[in-house]
Amino acid sequence: MNKLIYILLFSTFLISCASTTGYDAKVSKSDYSGKSVVDIHLHANDCNPLFNTQCASLGAQWREEQPDKAFIIVQVQGISSVSGISFMIDGEETVLKASHLTDINTSQYGSSSKNKFITDLSVIRDLSTAKKAYARISSANGEYFENRIVDGEESGWSYHAMKRFIAKVDEVKGKGN
Repeated sequence: MNKLIYILLFSTFLISCASTTGYDAKVSKSDYSGKSVVDIHLHANDCNPLFNTQCASLGAQWREEQPDKAFIIVQVQGISSVSGISFMIDGEETVLKASHLTDINTSQYGSSSKNKFITDLSVIRDLSTAKKAYARISSANGEYFENRIVDGEESGWSYHAMKRFIAKVDEVKGKGN
């Protein structure tokens, strides 16, 4: 009986790790301009905590005022500063640099670092349709680490979050995708 319980618990764990679910993209209105804003919360890249000491989460924001631009939001536990992120998307590299200082949060569970990077909306669109995409996250001291977003059948929650984000942006823009 105990063996059956362990198998069920382990199966549930594996299914939850391979999940494509997560938060939906949300639409709000800017109090300032009355224009639409689309946000998606942070979702983890495809990281195995047994092998990776660092695992980044990605989120995004789009504003109707700048329809061809978007923010990619990066959060990492345990480092003091996220200064850059590069994406290798189906063999093409995109390098983004931080335009402001990192937000640092410290709690009883440790510290995290979060930063926003402005980019063309097409970069997020490319991420959402990629067959193979990796992120390289850089810290202020020059160190970096890499996470898989998608590689064939293996993907993280962030990959599916970017799909939902782009779908919501297209809906708001009136493309109806």
